[in-house]
Amino acid sequence: MRGRRPASPDLKLLKAERSDRLSAPPATAEVGMPDPPSHLSPDSLEEWHRLAAVLRSAGRLSPAFASLMAIYCVTYSRWLDALKSVEDRGMVIETDLGGVKPNPAITVADRCEKALARLLDALGLTPITMSRVPSSNSDAPQDALDHLLSRRRKA
Repeated sequence: MRGRRPASPDLKLLKAERSDRLSAPPATAEVGMPDPPSHLSPDSLEEWHRLAAVLRSAGRLSPAFASLMAIYCVTYSRWLDALKSVEDRGMVIETDLGGVKPNPAITVADRCEKALARLLDALGLTPITMSRVPSSNSDAPQDALDHLLSRRRKA
């Protein structure tokens, strides 16, 4: 996708965007704890529970995220394995001909890090996306600006 990301409806309203440019608010997914897939390794399963706790506290835990969470957790486990390989074998490894080359695990770790960053973004768990994606916490405190905006929406 090229260009800036589209702004959320709440952000457009906050910026006093023209009413004909406001899109409908996004549909909210059902809230609940998804079951972890059976194929997760112990590292992946541990990360699943950590990620579920983070999503729950952010008010974004939903069974709709199960596949995305599984991909994140498997990628996280792969990243840990690559880091362990670099730690065990070093930054460079010896070739069959006696030369040295960069450890291929560095490339794997780098690709996993990029994928993890994209997945965290998709789950709404980066600082920028956390400010954009509304939380489904109904008991979240409402500040004066939220109160003012809710009055404006009703008018």
